Amino acid sequence: MLNKIKGMRLDGDTSFQYIIQIAEAVEKVGGVLTLLWHPNSIIKSDRWNLYLRSLKYLREKEAWFGTVRGLGE
Repeated sequence: MLNKIKGMRLDGDTSFQYIIQIAEAVEKVGGVLTLLWHPNSIIKSDRWNLYLRSLKYLREKEAWFGTVRGLGE
């Protein structure tokens, strides 16, 4: 049977606060943060807005953005 209730089911603001906390923890140790947004979630406006908000936040923090290939190089 398929479980239709998956994930943490957080609102946008709470989700964004988690992203900030995780990004800060990763930054402290010089790690790599990977964001994965599935196509089925970005068609929902609240999830798309969270994605854009997260990218804006990371850009303002001057995070490096790249592809998996670029990371390997």
